[in-house]
Amino acid sequence: MTPTSIVVDILVVAVSLAGSYGVSLRTIDDRMDKEREREKERWYVEAGIQADLASKEYSEEILSKTNTRNDSVQILRDRASELQEHAAEGRYLGVDETIAFALKEIAADHRFIAAKLDNDDPTDWSELTSFEDDMWKNVKIVSNFVPSETEYDSDSD
Repeated sequence: MTPTSIVVDILVVAVSLAGSYGVSLRTIDDRMDKEREREKERWYVEAGIQADLASKEYSEEILSKTNTRNDSVQILRDRASELQEHAAEGRYLGVDETIAFALKEIAADHRFIAAKLDNDDPTDWSELTSFEDDMWKNVKIVSNFVPSETEYDSDSD
């Protein structure tokens, strides 16, 4: 073997390794991107579930009962915490800010209504109407937006 052929062999191996390294990095990046997209899709599905639960629990705990204190207050506060945590997770994932904001607003409405119910004074239900309207509007925003963000890719990589 001549020194020139050794240098050529080393260059061929180096180029081959660099190419393999580049392909590996690209494959890893592609898989990470797909996983991020799956996480965002899961987040959107969960956002829809959280909004649906918020409206159902509110309907069951507030609109359909005459005694709406104690357990109802805790249920509203627990849902508000879940909504707030989910909105924060969404901001970390980089989801649409409209949906994260809507979840935070639903949480704020739940907290306010829980605080009003927890108050010893009788609740003026007309005062809660604007908060209910705001909550229903935000639930609708989430419900309408979620299907456009969940495409259920059949790719199983």
